[in-house]
Amino acid sequence: MKAPTASLDVLKTMPPDLAKQWFLDLYIPLLGLSRDSEEALELSALLDPKVRATNNINSSVDIIEYLGRGGTPASQSLKRKLQFWAGQSYTRVLFDGRAEDGHPTVLPAFDPRRNNIVFRTHGLTVPYGKIDNDTPPSQIFAQVVYTAIAALAAYEFSRRRELCALIGDEMSFLEGSSVLQALIKAQDRTGRKEKNIVLVGDQ
Repeated sequence: MKAPTASLDVLKTMPPDLAKQWFLDLYIPLLGLSRDSEEALELSALLDPKVRATNNINSSVDIIEYLGRGGTPASQSLKRKLQFWAGQSYTRVLFDGRAEDGHPTVLPAFDPRRNNIVFRTHGLTVPYGKIDNDTPPSQIFAQVVYTAIAALAAYEFSRRRELCALIGDEMSFLEGSSVLQALIKAQDRTGRKEKNIVLVGDQ
């Protein structure tokens, strides 16, 4: 799998208020957390823009490092769950990695200002239907990546006055995720007025 050249980490790419919303939308399912768990509550509090600014939290890895300094069981549990995903070779687009000498390899934030952008997800297969206990971790992560792309596309579309289009493949397999809501259902209602087009491929 080709290494990414830019980060889709919403803590880098979105304004603080939207970053909190989308980080929770992405990571609560990824980490397998219930919304009323101690880990979810701690993560929500940590993503508050004022807390982030005070503690210099600007990426997913910054959250892991901050939690490593905490002593509560919830902090340590949340850190372990995040570390699992940060340790996978295919997750660099959301988690900065480390070079062989141990120094961090920090990717720049994705820049959406170009007119033509291709998200190459080769090597990541989306799950066929809803996620369950038998879904491979790489497929779970693939759905999260598609959701991150949807979030960034929807945000950028809302800021532009000109015609915008997003073309995606295998999107029908993401039923039940927020991808379809953000990219298809919302555009079906407002796309003509806002000059947005979504083309979806299926097999």
